[in-house]
Amino acid sequence: MNSFITDSIINDLLYENGSLKAVSLEGEDTYIKHEILNSLAAEADKKGYSLEQFYNNCGCDTLSGVFIKRKSLFVFDGRQTNLSDCSLSHGALITDTHKAFTKNLSTLYIKPMLLSRQKSLDEASKLKKACSKLSESIRVSVQPYLNKAKVLNYIMRFVSRYSLRESTIKGKNFRRQLSSAGAWGVHSFYESVLMCSNNTVRLYDSTKALQPALISGLSQLLNECGLNTVTFYCSVDGTPEHLVVPELKAAFFSDNAYHEYPVESNRALRLNRFLKSEIPSELKCRIFRQAELYSELVDRIILLNLEADTLSEKISDYYFENTDPKALWQIKNEITALL
Repeated sequence: MNSFITDSIINDLLYENGSLKAVSLEGEDTYIKHEILNSLAAEADKKGYSLEQFYNNCGCDTLSGVFIKRKSLFVFDGRQTNLSDCSLSHGALITDTHKAFTKNLSTLYIKPMLLSRQKSLDEASKLKKACSKLSESIRVSVQPYLNKAKVLNYIMRFVSRYSLRESTIKGKNFRRQLSSAGAWGVHSFYESVLMCSNNTVRLYDSTKALQPALISGLSQLLNECGLNTVTFYCSVDGTPEHLVVPELKAAFFSDNAYHEYPVESNRALRLNRFLKSEIPSELKCRIFRQAELYSELVDRIILLNLEADTLSEKISDYYFENTDPKALWQIKNEITALL
């Protein structure tokens, strides 16, 4: 899964490293920023530095951020951050990517496409809010039927399997945001953990109302035992979908029609086992209708993301035609010089 940048990720990076040298790439075009970030990632890799990459949240495999841990350096696309003024409050350096373009660049030509792309993204954002309300409604409906004792029992058995005990030094839960629904591309950290994991569990939850309790409960207790966890949140409604425990090489990931997974898991956990009793048929029907509507809205969000992605490609093609190679080379050098 791709991960895109949120203020919580900035805060996590600050927590992990104490300080952060942040560089915000400003400007409308994603092509130029991808080129700059790709160049930075290649140079860091050449020097043997480990790095974490973040991608465009419109649904395409375009870099929107690179973090080099050894240098505490975080370079990101200012337009893709969803940070409001968070980047500036952390003292980010600003690099204007418009310096890379020739004088032939026409804002009058490009403006209609920029407006159309923004319109698609704004509509997708509104639908995400509607999905979030539906998801919350389903959770509230199912909550009275959740058997918290069964959830806790499962969590305690998982912890005892590794002989874990409460620690004086607490672990931390790090947040990661999944990319937009339908986007393909594996987040480098998520992939690296799953590929070496010998304990992956696929969660099945038709309501999406039970998995938050399990994932949050697991994360909280593991943190109490001194282990760090990484929770991946859904980009549509913000619910926790996947949990990775790096030190245990363990992962829980929710079955989801909108995100593909890089691994197969023979272990399945059906979360209806955590219900106190059978959900009444009338409520089941209502939840089913809400789930259908949720699915329809997500399908519409995917189409809007594709529209925005297509427009981004057209915009990038135009910017590419009007790029000054020397100016772009100079910006790349300025950024890689920070390594």
